Amino acid sequence: MFEVLLGLALLVVSSLILFSLAATPFSLGASLIWISFLVVSSISFSSSSWYAYVLFLVYVGGLLVLFIYICMVSSNFEFSTGLKLWPFIILLGSIGLVDFSIEGPSRVLGYSTWDSGYLMVSDSGLPLFVGLVCLLLLVFLVVVRVVVTSGSMAVVVSSN
Repeated sequence: MFEVLLGLALLVVSSLILFSLAATPFSLGASLIWISFLVVSSISFSSSSWYAYVLFLVYVGGLLVLFIYICMVSSNFEFSTGLKLWPFIILLGSIGLVDFSIEGPSRVLGYSTWDSGYLMVSDSGLPLFVGLVCLLLLVFLVVVRVVVTSGSMAVVVSSN
């Protein structure tokens, strides 16, 4: 179980590096979906699949709001088709390091504390919540960078 979580953590870190390199709204959204899927998978393996499912639905709802905002702000943005292959090679290389032969929990909707989500709301779940807050802050900063660098939103600086 620990090896699976370590592999997912490695994938999340490499995906966050790809996320910071996103230059278009489409690549930003695709990276965000991938990162949220990896985070939800690690939550599903560590505590509760039900909680992970609800969290994924919240992420997708937030992504829809983000997509509408990006479309409204940068409606005339032209997508470039130039592909940088080295970030994808790094991501695919890190996928090869994950050992998928480890079994998950035996019961999906069981009544034990492992499956009920109790561990998620206890004091030991605090680092996970702090990590999710940091992830949302990173998403906000990357969206601001994409919007400002694409020229869709003029930054007005007054020199009084």
